[in-house]
Amino acid sequence: MANGTYNNQMSAIGAFAGTSVMFEGVSYKLYKTNVIDVFYFGTFAVDNGAEQQFGSAPYVSFKEVTGPGSGTSAFDLKALVKIRFYSSSKSLSSGVRNIDLLDLVRGDINYSTPGVYSGKWIMQSEGFSFVAKGTSCVLTTPAIVKLKQVSIVSIPAIGSTVEGGAFTLSLACNANAPSFKVSYAMTDVYNPANTSTVLTLADEPLKANGIALQLSDEGRAVIFSPPVKSSMGSLTHGALSKAMSVQYVRTEKVATPGKIAAAVSVAFTYD
Repeated sequence: MANGTYNNQMSAIGAFAGTSVMFEGVSYKLYKTNVIDVFYFGTFAVDNGAEQQFGSAPYVSFKEVTGPGSGTSAFDLKALVKIRFYSSSKSLSSGVRNIDLLDLVRGDINYSTPGVYSGKWIMQSEGFSFVAKGTSCVLTTPAIVKLKQVSIVSIPAIGSTVEGGAFTLSLACNANAPSFKVSYAMTDVYNPANTSTVLTLADEPLKANGIALQLSDEGRAVIFSPPVKSSMGSLTHGALSKAMSVQYVRTEKVATPGKIAAAVSVAFTYD
């Protein structure tokens, strides 16, 4: 290489995701990886200079090469590139992610006299894998809710209801879990295809007839259908609770007393 002044122009060469993220009070452009819900952002600098964000104006630096004679000197460039990986989904599903090799930064080197010397270089990150660990939550609602005994005369007409009991739908998660917005959906255990607001009763001896059970969320009857989600609230310090009530409901003109048992399964969604 000839002695003299060289300029090095650096720029990010990844695929811009079209959006940005705030990190430590600074907005950074996001770049795509091969995984749809994982992105990266970063900075670069040369020879201990000020760091510059990916996606900003090309970073231009100058290097003076001197030596005992033309063609005997080496070009020594110290480039520092920092990247961070980021997911825009705070409910990133658990599992292994495999990130392929990434072309991060390209450098174009040119001698002060055009045509004398030019060169290019690329900095890459090696491929790697990581495991996303999902938030661990436990349903702390009692498995069995004991209902109070009522008289048929307290529900005299079809559609009339009377309170039968109450319980709390509760979640206990990691104390450091994000403040997820949680929704729940309930399915009728004895009739999973049920899309009504009335539970199917277990078929057992001495079963009551003409009477069923409903669940109520703040006065609203719960629809037993997995696609129907109801808001539960947001996690606070890894915990969340929702008061629920159970009603007896008259379903037939003629009703006979007896035992009543029903069951639901609950699925939670974290956003």
